[in-house]
Parts: sequence; C-alpha cells; structure tokens
Amino acid sequence: MRRASSRAAAVWELLVIEAASGLGSIEYEPHPGASPDVRLRINQGRAIWLEAAYLYPRFWDEERRSDAVARWLFAETERRGFPSGTIRLRFDGAPRSPAGYVRILPKLHDQALLLKHPTLIRFFDEILSDRDKDRTCALSPYSISLAYSPKTSPYSMGGGLVQESATAVSEHAVYRTLKAKAQQHDVAGPPRVICIGSDQSPSLSSLNGPGTGRPSSREAAVAALSQHPSVSCAFIVTIRNVPGNFGQIERQARGQVIINPIARDQLTQHEVQSLCSMDFNRWTYTYPLPKWESDNPQTQRRRVSGRLTCRLGGISVKIEIPTDVVVDALAGKTSVLKAFELSENEQVARALKDGWSIVSCSLVDGDLEAGEAPKLALELVPSHLAVYWPNKKSEKPGPTGKGKDQDSGS
Repeated sequence: MRRASSRAAAVWELLVIEAASGLGSIEYEPHPGASPDVRLRINQGRAIWLEAAYLYPRFWDEERRSDAVARWLFAETERRGFPSGTIRLRFDGAPRSPAGYVRILPKLHDQALLLKHPTLIRFFDEILSDRDKDRTCALSPYSISLAYSPKTSPYSMGGGLVQESATAVSEHAVYRTLKAKAQQHDVAGPPRVICIGSDQSPSLSSLNGPGTGRPSSREAAVAALSQHPSVSCAFIVTIRNVPGNFGQIERQARGQVIINPIARDQLTQHEVQSLCSMDFNRWTYTYPLPKWESDNPQTQRRRVSGRLTCRLGGISVKIEIPTDVVVDALAGKTSVLKAFELSENEQVARALKDGWSIVSCSLVDGDLEAGEAPKLALELVPSHLAVYWPNKKSEKPGPTGKGKDQDSGS
C-alpha cells in the first residue's frame, strides 16, 4: 500500500480474500513464497487455491506521460490567453502492432523542449495572426496533434487511438497474465483458480470482442488455459461504470468464470456455483489507483476533509482523526503530525510520538454539510514504560532510591 506501483494490486488481493471469506474458511499464503495467495475450503470441504492477479494498463507509462503533456499544453494555451475550449488536444498511436497502438511521447523532463517545438510555436503564432480561422498541427515525431477553433467547446481533449487493443491472442493482457501465474506456482493437488480483476485495463473493455477483430478476454483465457492443465479455471472480474438509479452512474464489479476442460483437478459443480457467488460489490468503488503518484494538485485534493479534535481527561487524551488522514498515514503518505502541522510541544503530538497506548477505538459519523469526514476516535493513555521509567536521566533513582533532583532531607 505504501507504493503506488503496487497499491491497486494489493487492494485487489484484499478484495479477493474478503470475497472468498464469505464462502468458507481461508488461509492466507500458508506456505509463504511457495504457494498461491489463498487456500479456501468451501463448507469445510477440500482445499482450493486462489491466486489474485490485477491488470494494470500495459502502456501505463505512456498514459502517465499523456497526462503530463496535456497539463503542459493547456497551461501554455492559458498563459498565451487563448479561451478555454478553443484548443483541442488529441493523442494518436504509432503504426499498429499485434499489441495495439503505442504512443510516442516526450519524457517527463522534456517539458521545455516540447513547448519550444517549432511547429507548436508556429501554430500559436498563426492563431494570433487570425483568431477567426481554424488551425491544426501535428507535433512530429510525437503522437500529439492540436486543433484550434474560434468556437469554444466543452471538450478540449480527445483520447485518440486506444493503445492496448491487441489483435493477437498472445499479446492480450489476460493471456499473458494467466500464463505468468500458471508458471509461477505449479502446485499439485488442490484445484487452482486465478482471479483476474481490473478497473483500468483496456483489455477488459466491452469494446473488445466479436466483430471488432480483436480477441475478447474469454478467448484469451481459453487459449491460455489450453496450455496449462495445472489451472482449473479463471475468474475474470471487470469493474466498470454502469447505469444506476435515477440516471446516475455507478461502478460495479461483474465476473465470469472460464473452466479449463483439460485441468488435472476439475472443480465440482457445487464449487463452481460457489465461486460464481463471490460478491465483489460489498465495497464502493470510487476512482482507479494508477501506478504512479500524481503530481497534479487537482487530483491531490481531498473530497472531504476535517479537523483534528482533542479532549483531555485525567491522564488520558481523546482524539478524533479524519479517516482520510488515517488511510494516508497507514499508506505511508503522511502522518497525523505532518497533516495538521502539530508542534512537538502539543499534548497530542507528545502522546503520538511517545507511543501512548490505545485503550479504546471507535468510528464517528461524518457531516457532509459541515465538510467533516468520518473520524476515528482514539483514547490514549501513557504506556507502562512511560509511567514507571521516566525518560530523563535526572529523574532516575539515586543510591538512596530518590531522584537526583530531590532534596535528601525532609
């Protein structure tokens, strides 16, 4: 959870563990480093291995650089005084390969170089010479094109060609992932199920399938399973936007099970039905977790914030911490002291830094109208170590059993 490069995969693994726990008893990595993630027993029956695999976009680095280029160019158009919506940006791809279209983009440290591109400068100069005329330009050798129209539009960026749109089954993300996982743990005995999930990978898009010239995720899974009898089935879960109540859009997980007919250890009909009942919608899906830490300030703003509150009672300290700060602190992105800029002399800061013990913990509902997030309420008391063994040397007992600063006469 600490690293963006593996955060979404870690969350997916937790979702698989939680969903499997509703079917029976589970053990997490019973043989660390030598077994799949979860050993499941449905109704105390035989063991079934579950392996979690999360699909990131194959060309995630190109997506990251696309985001950066968009920020650079739109900031430049704003600096030059062009009205918002008059400039449209589009990313296309290099000539198609079996893996799909791949964008050619500048490196993240090439911002100044891109903004000095002769074609871009000429494009801006031509607009300034005649603002009533449409203009277009392509920033060769990059997969970047811009268009100007004096008529403003709410849409200022187009995605262009989809990067990950494999035409060969062997290049499909599901195929490549299943083969890698099958070779990672070739365990004998219990059936093996590989649970693939994603809310980001274009390879699971509904646009891939019959009639598109591109293999579907099911076709890719069937092709991979046909080469690995050690895998009993693949469970593919796609998290996507679907129409909800009152015309609202909701994000939901929908899965499909692909049985391997040549598996050494076949699943029973009851086991397949149980796996199909795994509920991946017990949690609310909000936004994707990319493989990189965003440097865009707009994406770093908290949707709901809150204050740190503190109450003193006897020797204890009661604090309420907004849950978004707690999550960020557990992920290693911040700390309570840093988030609220607490002075080391404050009682709360001393209690947190000195490792006071937690004697009670509860959740406090948030107040959206007041802009207050839900909070984690903690009651802290000094630890036994802090009570009986003062930290300052001057307070240690002397030969007579009294502190050095105490008056020996009374």
